Amino acid sequence: MQLVRMQCPACGAPITVDGSVRATTCAYCHTRFAVVGDASQPALRPETLPQAPAPQPVPAPRQTGAIANGRGCLMAALMWFVIGPLLSFALIVPVALLLPTDAEGRVVISDPVALCLSLVFFGLPLALTIYAFVYFRRRDNGVAGFVVAPVRAVMRRLRR
Repeated sequence: MQLVRMQCPACGAPITVDGSVRATTCAYCHTRFAVVGDASQPALRPETLPQAPAPQPVPAPRQTGAIANGRGCLMAALMWFVIGPLLSFALIVPVALLLPTDAEGRVVISDPVALCLSLVFFGLPLALTIYAFVYFRRRDNGVAGFVVAPVRAVMRRLRR
């Protein structure tokens, strides 16, 4: 066994090589080398490494936590400030036209009817807001499904 002192061709660190071995690794940069030549005068040649596999595409991260909640909050705000008032207005106009009036043209409405109408006109936007927040928290729920999903659920109930 004959030890030969050499320098790593990759980083210049000192390497002690046994002349009888076929391969060695630099302790500093961890590069593998093939030992070529005779035992008295070996030379180092970098080993050919197998091709690195092609990088796999990284899947897009699933929206969870704050992002998904943000989407739910955005749609809930849209329901509360835009869709809810439009639906309330669309409902209140026909109701107001159908309510009885007195001789002077003022609407005559009893307290229980006023209470029911208030609950409907406030409850509709509130219910839509809560439904939108819960529904849109999931990333894969689309806007079309917002209307289609409850209609399908009601239709399934009616078929039973």
